[in-house]
Amino acid sequence: MSTLFTQNSHTVEHGQVLSGIARHAKTLHVASGLVWITIEGLPEDHWLCGGDMLLIPPDRLVVIEAEKCISLVDIRPTAMRRARNNPRARIGKGRRLEPSPCSLE
Repeated sequence: MSTLFTQNSHTVEHGQVLSGIARHAKTLHVASGLVWITIEGLPEDHWLCGGDMLLIPPDRLVVIEAEKCISLVDIRPTAMRRARNNPRARIGKGRRLEPSPCSLE
């Protein structure tokens, strides 16, 4: 398991797991691929694909795993008020994924 939040960008191989605790709120952006994310204390897990973003609250364990293919993930500091106005960012909202090239066998 690799440590998350030690760098801004990660290339995550299929089945690879990253984890970590952010000291401050972060915005996680999936540049490509498909990832599963779970955040300590939240009742739902998240599936994100290329172009999706998720707000990461501070002081909670976050676990990310790539599914089906190599995924590119960027992590940046965020201001929670500014991020809430971004229609592509979500906090605690899972979604059903449409098939993507990454998810096809």
